Amino acid sequence: MKRSISAFLTLSLLLSVTACGSGNPSSIASEPAEADYDEISSSAPDSQITVSPDPDEILSVSSVLRTADHSVLEEQVAIDQELLAEAQAGYSFEAPLVVVNPYGNAPLSALAIFDTEEETEVTVTIKGHDAKDDITTTFPREKRHILPIAGLYAGQETQVELTLSDGSSISLSIATEPVDEDLVNAEVIRLDEEFYDYEQLTFAYYNYGTLAYDSEGDLRFYSQFPALPLTRLSNGHFAAYTREFADKKSGTFAGIVEIDICGRIYNQYMLPGGAHHEIRELSNGNLLVGTSHDDLSVINCSIAEIERDTGNLVWQLDLCDLMDTTDGIGVLYERMNQAGFAVWFHDNSFCYDEATDSLLISGRIVDAVVCVEKSTQKLKWILGTNEGWNNADPSLFFTPIDNDGDFEWQFAQHNVDLLPDLDGNPATLDVLMFDNGCARTKDLNQGGVSGKDVYSRAVVYHVDTAAMTVSQEWEYGKERGDSWYSAYISGANYEEDTGVFWICSGGIQHDASADNYDLSIAGFNGDLKVEYSALIDAVLEAELKYELKVHRNVYRSARFDIYGGRSTSTDVTVPGNCFVVKNE
Repeated sequence: MKRSISAFLTLSLLLSVTACGSGNPSSIASEPAEADYDEISSSAPDSQITVSPDPDEILSVSSVLRTADHSVLEEQVAIDQELLAEAQAGYSFEAPLVVVNPYGNAPLSALAIFDTEEETEVTVTIKGHDAKDDITTTFPREKRHILPIAGLYAGQETQVELTLSDGSSISLSIATEPVDEDLVNAEVIRLDEEFYDYEQLTFAYYNYGTLAYDSEGDLRFYSQFPALPLTRLSNGHFAAYTREFADKKSGTFAGIVEIDICGRIYNQYMLPGGAHHEIRELSNGNLLVGTSHDDLSVINCSIAEIERDTGNLVWQLDLCDLMDTTDGIGVLYERMNQAGFAVWFHDNSFCYDEATDSLLISGRIVDAVVCVEKSTQKLKWILGTNEGWNNADPSLFFTPIDNDGDFEWQFAQHNVDLLPDLDGNPATLDVLMFDNGCARTKDLNQGGVSGKDVYSRAVVYHVDTAAMTVSQEWEYGKERGDSWYSAYISGANYEEDTGVFWICSGGIQHDASADNYDLSIAGFNGDLKVEYSALIDAVLEAELKYELKVHRNVYRSARFDIYGGRSTSTDVTVPGNCFVVKNE
């Protein structure tokens, strides 16, 4: 019997299916793809289909009509219809349909589709090269199973076991296409086995997607949605950015998407001013998104709150309304405005503390973190040196308490976040950030740090908003010297349950000819042969417990279980939504 598969799907031989203990594997061959359609030839419903997209394809927003009734979701609807039609053919547990990278966005994922006579749970184990790197999850009881499989190796076959509640088991061998060599293998430099949690992967976010590595440094997940960073939502899905740009030169994406581990889109939100740098989920389910002026005349200066179910813009902050746009400007201002668009603050991260209604926003160009009361949009304080803030209220700044003589202000920082409240005093906050440390001055005429003296660090400031004082509580990275220096991107986060800081020095550039890591102020010189890399460190107090080197610059990193305790079948009957965000 022949089954017609749409032009969205390209054939390949993907796997052998073996019932455990049967010793009778069966393999399915495929025919070459036709010009306008793909056709699978088989005498049983156990053929496989996969998508072969161009992994580097990034569409210009001008080439895609950005309306709610025309979007990339139209292609997804067609794919869902084909998948549903195949599922209705009634694949058995012993001979399931396996679809690798069904939506063309996650090359190391697949869907396993089959029916069982009775409702049953299914436990899926994606085998690692070593048993310690197995990925295991259990899906709830159902009769029709459309199971997202994540954790496949790139360019090789991965063994996957499916086990039913009654103990019945089969083994699959799922093959994937190769991935760019510089993405596949990261270098594990240090790993403390007593400390390391093998159930989690190390996620690394870069401009064109998300990578995740196991304990051997092998790539186990790859999403081709830009992630700056990838944000895990309370429903187990992820928030990332569209593959379309509002303005490619400035790195402003057209909007954001809610996706699953197979790259299926559930919601897509297109913003007039585009989206950049940060997505945060509020307790009410709404999303805070970094954005810009609608006409992009000023970029990286706004934050929007989007209502999840409607796509309505329910709140927006424009930092241009709160501060003088000539204030606080640091040494990066001229370089970052050379591209022809205006940027003075460059909000590269933010976090929200609901208990105090405080929105903390990192301004890279002004070398400061500002706090805004969200409900009133009142500027509450500015964390950073007061140098260069000629028009700001002096009372907004903190006085450093330098008990140990090691207090330093941050410069061109990223990834501001709040640590847990340990003293129960709402007037005190512990603020974590990655201090890139570009030049470590507001004015290059006054000198500045350069050459072999450059360094970056993660730092925690203890802020007392009642006394308006600040002290430096903890730092890591300065001792690593110039080879750990990142002039841009990078981040740090804290695990409350373990007390571990995960730090990503993600923008390391090395000019081998000059043996120089200080490439920050002059910008990127196309004549230089620069090696790009990132170091992802786990630090307990001052002790390095884990270090991973990624052979590409990385925006941020995180550690988590890829399934996140929410293993549910993929519902291909529910279409994705496309919202054009606007005021109502």
